[in-house]
Amino acid sequence: MADALDEDLKQIARGKVNTVMPVMGLAVGLVPFALSFRSTHQSTVRTGEGDGMVIESVTRKTAFDYVAVPCGAVAFVLGLVGLVRGFRVRKYEVMVFGVVAMGLGLYQGVRGFLFLP
Repeated sequence: MADALDEDLKQIARGKVNTVMPVMGLAVGLVPFALSFRSTHQSTVRTGEGDGMVIESVTRKTAFDYVAVPCGAVAFVLGLVGLVRGFRVRKYEVMVFGVVAMGLGLYQGVRGFLFLP
């Protein structure tokens, strides 16, 4: 009796888990390809002064994309939730969409800090 009840509950749970959250993660992860707000900062430090000394210049560039980083984080979280929910009920298409959304979220997060197109 308990086995039949457990099987019924699993069937109900399988029906309720769908690909909406991971697909939303994919959509959010694709937004930074169309929309970007990037801030860059460049600082230069020069050392040494003439009279036979070598003048050395060090330039440091930093970037931050205010769209890619948060969208990447949201896409990663939605993908992770989809992966966990799909894993619990063994729905492989939900797990695949979750993994893809997580990968896209990681890419967007890294892209937000680097000078990538």
